[in-house]
Amino acid sequence: MTLINKIFHKKDYSDIKFRPYIYIKPSLGSSALMMVVLLFPQLLLLALTKSFDSLLIVLASVLASMAAEFLYSSVRKQFSFSPLFALIQGIVIGLLIPST
Repeated sequence: MTLINKIFHKKDYSDIKFRPYIYIKPSLGSSALMMVVLLFPQLLLLALTKSFDSLLIVLASVLASMAAEFLYSSVRKQFSFSPLFALIQGIVIGLLIPST
């Protein structure tokens, strides 16, 4: 800083960097996609062990979750239908329901 800048308390903007934005954590969409990818091996293992009852429960809960999401968005009259989040909710709910 020069003497005049120090006298008049002017700020020195010579150290401003024009770097790209840095994201601390991934976006919501990419986090949801990663969760679906991580839930897929569980469904694959259910198919490999021939647990078709459990797979039908998961399928029914996914369809119910997507239907509920669609009905909710149509009642609100704002079509923000997000099938990825409904898919995650359906898979998790279906995996938590016992098959017996």
